[in-house]
Formats: sequence, C-alpha cells, structure tokens
Amino acid sequence: MIDWGFFARHRLGFDLGQLVMSEVEQGLDPADVLEDRRRTCLEGYRAGLAAGGIDVPLDALSRAHAVQLCVSHGVAAVPLERLGDDPSTLEPLVRERARALDHVLSGVGL
Repeated sequence: MIDWGFFARHRLGFDLGQLVMSEVEQGLDPADVLEDRRRTCLEGYRAGLAAGGIDVPLDALSRAHAVQLCVSHGVAAVPLERLGDDPSTLEPLVRERARALDHVLSGVGL
C-alpha cells in the first residue's frame, strides 16, 4: 500500500508521482534527488508488479511514469495558492519545481 487517501481507479503507478515529487514540491528537497528516488521507487514498483504476474520492462515503465509525473505535477509547478507571496521566496520554489520536471523528462529522452 502506498496511500489510501487516493484509493480509487487510477492509472498504473498513480501514487508513485506523489511519493517521488512531494518533498521537491514542498521545497524540502532539491530536484537533484529525483533520479535516485525515481529509480528506487520504479524498481520496487516493477518488482511488485512482477510478483503479481505483470511483467513490464523497466525502460517502458520509466518513460510512462515520467510522462505521467510531468503531466500531473506540471500543473502544480506554479503554486497558485502562493501567488501573493514575496517573489523572493516564490521564485526559487517555482524554479526548482520546473527544474525537477525538466530533470525527469530529460532522464527518459524527452
């Protein structure tokens, strides 16, 4: 189980996006942690799928997850709820979120 808060029908690997991106989106971690975090999460997720009889090549899973991650978290790159904040604190957060998305996509050749 990853997160019962989103218990519903979603695309395969839906909860991995939040697991991978949450600390970056909150400004707690830099985008540089994403490569290792994604690799660890995807390898574990793939192993779980395989244990359940679903064999997915790691490169296909990684690419699909990167696209899903950027679509679902790209919307949150600009935190609308914080637009009134001081630009000196908001700009670094938005810049790091955009850098994270770029990092994820470039990691799969997009």
